[in-house]
Amino acid sequence: MLAFNGQDIVDYTADESWGPRMQGQMVRAWNSWEEGTPEFGKLTPFSPNPNNIKDFYNTGVTKRSSLSVGKGGEDYSINFGITRTDKEGIVPNTARTQYDVNLTVEASLSKKFKVFSTVLFQDRQTTGYNDKNLILPAVASLRQWFQRQLNMDDLRNYRMNGKIVTWNRTSPTNGKSIGWNSPFFDQYEQPNNEDQKSFNGKIGGSYQIIDDLAATVEIRKTYIGNNYYDIYKAWGGAEVPVYEESLQITNKDEISGILNYKKKINKFDITGNLGFEYQFYDRTYMDDTTVGGLVSEGFYSISTSVGTPLIDNKRYKTKNRATFLTASVGYDDFVYIDGSYRNDYASTADVNDNKLATYGISGSFVFSKFIPENRFFTFGKLRAGYAMAPQFPGVYLTSPIYGIGTAYGTYPVSSTQTTPSNPRLKGGNREEKEYGVDLKFFNNRLSLDVSYFDRLDNELPYRVDLDASTGIGGVFLNGGKQTYKGFEVALSGTPIKTDKFEWNIGVNFATLDRQVVAIAPGITRNIIQSGNSNMGNVQLVEQVGEKWGAIYGSRIARDENGKPKLTTAGAYVRELGVYLGNVLPNYTGGLTTSFKLKNFDLSLGFDFQQGGKYYSVSNSLINRTGVGIETVGNNDLGNPKRDPIVNATTGASIATGAMLNSAVTPTSGGLLVEGVDATTGADVAYRVSTRTYWSNIRAITEPFLEDASYAKLRTVRIGYTLTKSVLHKTPFEKINVALYANNVWLIYAANRDIDPSELQSYNTSSTPFIETAQLPNSRSIGLNVVLTL
Repeated sequence: MLAFNGQDIVDYTADESWGPRMQGQMVRAWNSWEEGTPEFGKLTPFSPNPNNIKDFYNTGVTKRSSLSVGKGGEDYSINFGITRTDKEGIVPNTARTQYDVNLTVEASLSKKFKVFSTVLFQDRQTTGYNDKNLILPAVASLRQWFQRQLNMDDLRNYRMNGKIVTWNRTSPTNGKSIGWNSPFFDQYEQPNNEDQKSFNGKIGGSYQIIDDLAATVEIRKTYIGNNYYDIYKAWGGAEVPVYEESLQITNKDEISGILNYKKKINKFDITGNLGFEYQFYDRTYMDDTTVGGLVSEGFYSISTSVGTPLIDNKRYKTKNRATFLTASVGYDDFVYIDGSYRNDYASTADVNDNKLATYGISGSFVFSKFIPENRFFTFGKLRAGYAMAPQFPGVYLTSPIYGIGTAYGTYPVSSTQTTPSNPRLKGGNREEKEYGVDLKFFNNRLSLDVSYFDRLDNELPYRVDLDASTGIGGVFLNGGKQTYKGFEVALSGTPIKTDKFEWNIGVNFATLDRQVVAIAPGITRNIIQSGNSNMGNVQLVEQVGEKWGAIYGSRIARDENGKPKLTTAGAYVRELGVYLGNVLPNYTGGLTTSFKLKNFDLSLGFDFQQGGKYYSVSNSLINRTGVGIETVGNNDLGNPKRDPIVNATTGASIATGAMLNSAVTPTSGGLLVEGVDATTGADVAYRVSTRTYWSNIRAITEPFLEDASYAKLRTVRIGYTLTKSVLHKTPFEKINVALYANNVWLIYAANRDIDPSELQSYNTSSTPFIETAQLPNSRSIGLNVVLTL
């Protein structure tokens, strides 16, 4: 705490909460320095604000209305629907308005010729859209870097006397941010706006050539247009202003044709299909970003860039074609055999090796047909199958492309790829075997479905990391091989069913064992994703001979007796590059149940996961910055943890650092850290200041690796149906009114500060095993009304 004319001053440059004890002492707050404002010169109590983070968030509201109409006759049908959704998020200044329109038409033009068409259109306008899947600065500040005495209502007023100021100001006389803006500045001055329009449609026709042979042709079109307007860094904030505009247009055109043969000969049912597919994919992307700031204050435009704007323009075009043949034979409704063969060609693979042939075969046997009818056993079927699916490389992985950088004067700048192209990259096949049994009992009142799958990914194209000494980040290869094995079980039943009451319940359960068999010749370990030093240097790794998804990082080094090794500063010694767990769960599952009593209905949905790990950046930073609950309270001596450590001999005290525990007074603060000396191996104990302790331990991965197990009540719905007997004087056949809730109750989680079922990754990785600045859990409660004419 500093002082000015006898008045205490908060250290505004600190983005942490390690200041003096908050006892209501009067201080000059961050907003008391702007002349001409009501707050100028005022003193404010220096007290903790328990709800300051909670007060930042709003109550989200979603309103949805829809209309569906249909008309049909003997030789035609038309169905039309439109839905409007208005949504306000829990984060301030986040909102979305969305229209969804659908139209389906079918018409028989003759006895043999039928046409059909489906059109889906969406118009979506979003404010606060996170197009880069990045951490929201406002949320990161509140969850990780903040001061506990700040009042959220004060932070809303970030414009004072014509200037933009913030709590993390440079000095009393300079309100410009030294690091963090007001969270409301981030949300209102730096909005990301998205305008998206998408279209998905098909038109086709089918012709009955002869009684058992028909031909169908379809043309399909998909269009997605995205415009982003992003004030990435606004005027008056902590950094140089940056404005970005981007346009992305994706077109996918498809045409397919099928000859279908269907014939019943005595007890045989025979079906065959012969067809083709063509796909044309075209994606255009343009991104313009200002460089060096903006010329006109408060005016955001690419044309006002101080430096030459960074222009990134890309176009991706691919072509795929395929021919296929399928056949199915059934005999007497108890035995079925299906087979398929397919040839796929892709422009993204090696031009000399761009074809993949795949096939599949499956069979099923309804053995219950040979069991006499009885009240106990109703139905039984055995099934088995083998299938292959092609996986081709992504676009432009076989030919070199060059990135465009900021111009050097009048000279354009290009860069080579960190991951070079591989002209010999080809596609690979995914193979899967599945075996299962379907059983039904008590006249279908009880059902059991059990499946076992065994999948093999063989030589699929994927990226392998290389050592930095090679000069490249990695390479795309075809050498990998992975296996996936597991069970899937579904049990459902109707324990009670009467004229007035019905109870249904269903349970599902699944396991997955994913093993790494091979990566590439000479390579036995591949880093899938890495966290930086702020993320404990944790790594997600695949290693030959191990389960996929291994998490490696650092842990506390220990002697042969399991005692922690300590430095002379009382810090734990790290053991680097060790296996700490796996991101994959041991099993997952869910439970649904519903009740119906007369016109009332009630349904509940649960889901759960056992096992798996994730690394929490939030939990490491929240205590490192003094915001977490574990940094307060009393220590083992019964003294406040944040009190200084006092030397028993000299009486000198320290607010940070460590002393031998035997050398401190019984009135000392800090935390007791016991272990063995890393050099001598002798037992030793230190008294470490709370701030130093959390600063030290944050560099170790293991303490912040969390168990991802959870159990959750996901959905609840209770409704009532008004029938025609009540509505006989209205135009409605029935009206259903229901209250519903989603994300209702996190029944169990090892760390309840974070919901493992809704992990948000810190980047665009498909495996979110690093949590950071996750939004708080939100529960939605709504009213749904369905009117049926």
